Amino acid sequence: MNVPLYYIILFILILGLFIWVLSKLNITKVKTKKDHFIGDDYRYTFGDVNILCRYSVGVSNYTGKPFIFNLKVYCNKHTPALELNEGYCSVRDCSNDKVYIDLFKVEKILEADIIHRWEEYDKK
Repeated sequence: MNVPLYYIILFILILGLFIWVLSKLNITKVKTKKDHFIGDDYRYTFGDVNILCRYSVGVSNYTGKPFIFNLKVYCNKHTPALELNEGYCSVRDCSNDKVYIDLFKVEKILEADIIHRWEEYDKK
């Protein structure tokens, strides 16, 4: 079976045009619920004591629920903000030097917030 040369050339041109159009459409992967939550730069500020929290969020393969990790807590009364030392600000004259910040409780509050947002996501 002989195929005329112009059919082959026409096929290659149409295929090339199709590939070019697809590349210009910039088709991206559809984001899943998990993609919306996983991240490395979450921030939360407790305004009453001016504490800044930075953390990452992952989603457990076992439970299917989000969790936080890499929690860093800072006293935001300084420029730059200073990381807390065992729940206290390391600057002696700072009001957060006299206030104990329970890092375990902070983690649980932030995790509860993420789980709440996770559950509310489906209701949108």
